[in-house]
Amino acid sequence: TPTSTYTGPGYQPTLPASYANCDFDPVNGGEFGLLTPNGLSIVNQGGNAVESADPDAVIPPLVYSHPPAAPDGVYDIVIPGASPLYLAVFKSGEVGFVGTSSNGQEYVSDPSGGEYVTSIWSLRCNGLTTAGIIGNVEFQFTVRDNGDIVVAAVFPTRKLRKVRDIPVPEGFFVTPKEVVTPPGSKCPSPVQHATTRDPPVPLTSNGCGPADWRGYFVPNLEFEDACNFHDVCWSTCSETMTSCNTEFLNRMLAICAREHGAGTRMLAVCNNLARFYHSKVSGPAGAEVYTGAVQRYCECVCDDTSLTACGDQCVDTKTDRRTTAARATFR
Repeated sequence: TPTSTYTGPGYQPTLPASYANCDFDPVNGGEFGLLTPNGLSIVNQGGNAVESADPDAVIPPLVYSHPPAAPDGVYDIVIPGASPLYLAVFKSGEVGFVGTSSNGQEYVSDPSGGEYVTSIWSLRCNGLTTAGIIGNVEFQFTVRDNGDIVVAAVFPTRKLRKVRDIPVPEGFFVTPKEVVTPPGSKCPSPVQHATTRDPPVPLTSNGCGPADWRGYFVPNLEFEDACNFHDVCWSTCSETMTSCNTEFLNRMLAICAREHGAGTRMLAVCNNLARFYHSKVSGPAGAEVYTGAVQRYCECVCDDTSLTACGDQCVDTKTDRRTTAARATFR
């Protein structure tokens, strides 16, 4: 394996002030997987970090762990268990799993004589995990055509590059193992319910929306039918964010099963991206968009038809003359 000199500009991870409204929280987010641009999960294979192309494989979960000597915002990525394994970058350019954390950003030796570092991983608010030595190099990764994950090295000649290798733009996307859909905001009070505006606002759908994070992935999968359903469902005042998102995932997985053969690499890719897309629309940013859709297409009315919705209250406008300015938020 060619060796990189690992020289470069001073690396500084892009960190949010808080992960409260981000796609994943490295401290409280729990277990996750990592997706490559091929839409495949990173797994341990004999100590090497490789892509898993088996749609039926049980992918061991990963967690973030902050070792004592690591800088703030920098973590180990760990396969937890009685004998935890740490995702490491070796000076040779290899990426693999080791049994001991480097506990900081200095390279340490492994039993075979190599040197590695594990405390290199940071997380952006959009769920992209990057890696680097702060003030030194940001690691740029490549997926070999055989599925091996390596650090992009300085090759002596262009002939040593394999044309089928896939560069990794900046890092790997985190995909949560458990997706908890927030309820979204329909009405501010349990004694109110949402109903379609009168006159109704015409429903629109933009398919799967702008490329944004989807441009990271090499496969261009067709989830348009599921996306169109999702747009309309979010605008349907009788549905909840959870019910819409669950059916959205079910429809994407059905597309995967219909379009790709059992046990194939493309089925693994399609299933992974469907679940990743579901996690995206189920996060805090998704909840914000959902709330905006509700406010556009729905209005809140009181369960008691003799009362009028006024903000988070239902009032009798004949006897209660308090301002109804707050109502504008939900109308």
